[in-house]
Amino acid sequence: MPLEAAQWWVRAALHAHGVLAFAEADRYYVLALAALPPDHPERFEIQTRRFYLARQVGNTCLEEQLEQLEAMAASARSAEERCRVWFYRGMVLDDQQDLQGAMEASRKAYQYGLEASPAEAFYPLIFVTHYQRDLGLLEEATADGHRALALARQLSPFHLAEAQLCHALTRMLQGCPDEAIGLLAEAEDLLRQNGPAPAVFWLLQERLGVARARVLNSLGRFEESVPQTAEVIEKARQGGVQRQELVGLLVRVEGWLGLGRAEEAAQDLERCTELARHLNWGWSEVGQLYAELELFRNNGPSALRWAERALEHAARNIVHEINGLYSRGGAWLALGERTKARADLERAIELHGGIHRFRAVRLEALQARLALTRFGAGFASTG
Repeated sequence: MPLEAAQWWVRAALHAHGVLAFAEADRYYVLALAALPPDHPERFEIQTRRFYLARQVGNTCLEEQLEQLEAMAASARSAEERCRVWFYRGMVLDDQQDLQGAMEASRKAYQYGLEASPAEAFYPLIFVTHYQRDLGLLEEATADGHRALALARQLSPFHLAEAQLCHALTRMLQGCPDEAIGLLAEAEDLLRQNGPAPAVFWLLQERLGVARARVLNSLGRFEESVPQTAEVIEKARQGGVQRQELVGLLVRVEGWLGLGRAEEAAQDLERCTELARHLNWGWSEVGQLYAELELFRNNGPSALRWAERALEHAARNIVHEINGLYSRGGAWLALGERTKARADLERAIELHGGIHRFRAVRLEALQARLALTRFGAGFASTG
């Protein structure tokens, strides 16, 4: 009785998801899909649930995700279904370092979502702003952030908290950290007043902590930032949400480096390497932070190797390229190659263009490291 069995597997998956056992939920979805015929009317919904879940827990490689996406696209009929296909296509394009394509796909998902319901349109719009921040389109991200806040007010306190988290990161990049921290505090108040967020919001409470850590890191308040990431790392590890664990660890490593805590940074980066290898994602960020760690340890040759690796994986992502050049410039400095260091750092400043991009090294840090090529006899960390 495979059809009846499939219904029970789906119930088991939903229950496992509800108690944050995400890796287990993914296994149940696989069993349900195996029991359903190709033309079953519930297959599309299960495929979409499984696509995002498997991506988060690292159970599918990029090739498998592309195959799943093509299968979903072939069977999508309604505006809601087309919305989800384009939404996930944006994520895949992001993994392929095509930020412009990812933003356009998410915008298309948002437009289809508006035809279906505010709830369907909400997350595609949130992701549009995510890609806009990486591209440095902060005015556009602000406008779409306000649209997301307006949509969220039609939905639930949890949607509103998600929209506030999103907008806080934009305000941080616009040089308004106090406003960003205020938005995050408002989001936490909403969650306290309305109970814990359902599992469908994917560790929302804990992600607020990571967002606050990012803001605090931007202010150099590293002692405050490091504890903010502990909860999301632990919860993500328990639930098998490897992408979120990797994000939390990368933010915490920035804090450890800011505090000069090399041993703790090295320990977290070892785990980051394991996760990046399994997910085949995040390699450039891991390599660049490793390069900075090796510079702190005064190990120029190792820093150069890691910076080269970061640049190899930067592909078309301008943020990763800026950061990789920053670290390689530091490595050349440590090796006494000031001409090569100057070339890398001038190129990084040219790419930066005075545009604030999410996760990119600050212009002031690039300029400070460049100054060392002109006046310094050795290397010093510039943060």
